[in-house]
Amino acid sequence: MSRFYKEEKLGYRITYNQEDIPDGYDLDNWDSISDINNKNKLLICIGDSWTWGDSLTPMLENYNLSDPELIEINHDHEKRKELLYGSHLSKMLNADWKNYGMPGYSNLYILERFAMCLRDVSNDHYDDVYYVLCLTETGREKAWSSPDQVKIDQTISTIEELCSISEQYVVNKILEIYGDRDLDKLIICRNFTVSYPTTEYHTKDLKTWIEINHENDNIDIELSNILVSGPVTGIGINPVTSPILDIETFEDFMIRKEHKINSVYSFLEQSNLHSKKATKHPSAKSHQLWAEYLAQTWLK
Repeated sequence: MSRFYKEEKLGYRITYNQEDIPDGYDLDNWDSISDINNKNKLLICIGDSWTWGDSLTPMLENYNLSDPELIEINHDHEKRKELLYGSHLSKMLNADWKNYGMPGYSNLYILERFAMCLRDVSNDHYDDVYYVLCLTETGREKAWSSPDQVKIDQTISTIEELCSISEQYVVNKILEIYGDRDLDKLIICRNFTVSYPTTEYHTKDLKTWIEINHENDNIDIELSNILVSGPVTGIGINPVTSPILDIETFEDFMIRKEHKINSVYSFLEQSNLHSKKATKHPSAKSHQLWAEYLAQTWLK
C-alpha cells in the first residue's frame, strides 16, 4: 500500500489507501474481475467505479459497499461480472477478459494498473491484447505529494490549469509505457467528463460514455451542457489547493462551473440509464450500450 504516487515505481505498485477497501479486502480481490477461457485474445478494461460496476445490480443499487450483507456475497460479484461492459465487449472480441476498477479513484490508479498489466507475464502468451482505459474526472489525484509529481514548470492560478497539466501527464505516461505496441489495440476514453482541449491522444475523438447515454435517453438537456472537464464531484482536489500551490479554492472553482455541474447532475438524475442512488452510476443497459459503441467504433 502507498498513499503517494511515485513515477519511478510505475508498474510495480498501486497508489491507494487500504482504508478505502471494505472489510479488509486486499487490492486484487477488490478491484479485479477476470473471465479466462483459454482464448487467443485478451481484453483488459481499467477504470473507476463505472468500470468496477457500482450500482449495477439491484443489490448494489440499494446498499452501501460497506454493508455486511454485500460483503458476505462478495459485493454481488457474479452478477456484476455478467453485466459489466467488459463482459459484453469480450464476447464481441471472442477474448478472455480482465477487469480492473477502483471506486472513487483517479486517473493515476488507471495509469498504475495499466503499467502493471503491461508487466504481467501471464498476458504474454496471447496473440492479441486489447486495452480499454476509461478515464475518470481529472482532479481526483489526491495522491500528488508535491508539485514535482505533476512536473509543474509554469505559473498556474486556477484548478483548470493544474488539472490540464496533470491530465496530459497521465496520458503521456500511458502512451510512453505502451511504447511501440499496436495503437489500434489501445482505447483511451472517458466516462462522465471530457478531456481538456489541450490534452492530446490518439482516441480523443471517441464519444464519452455519458454522451452515448444522452443519445439513447429522451431528456431535454443540451449535450453541450453536460460535457464538463475537470472536477465534478470534488474528490481529491482540496489537498492540491493547499499552500503547496497558490491557486483558487475548490469553492471558487465550483462557483465558476456551477451551471455546467448542475446540468450534469440534472441529466444523471433524470436518465433511465443511470442509478437513482446518490452516485448515479450507469445501469446494466448503459453498460451494454457502451460496449456496443466501443465495438462499432473500435472493432471495425
